Amino acid sequence: MLECCVAIITLLKPRMFEKPTLTRIKINATKFKALHGIPYVLGAIDGSHILIVAPPKDLASYYYQKGFYSILL
Repeated sequence: MLECCVAIITLLKPRMFEKPTLTRIKINATKFKALHGIPYVLGAIDGSHILIVAPPKDLASYYYQKGFYSILL
């Protein structure tokens, strides 16, 4: 898990998570409020299931309803 986090921080963060400008922040907040009626929100992140090999213990905690074992990112 640590290797995955390190890879995300070093490889993906610089490419995917740019620091927004004040103009972009205002545009995103306005769009989010228009779409969802919630003020002062810039966006939302949904979880992602990462496919894993079934662990030896506590199988039910890792079983995803779509029929495979996963860990939630």
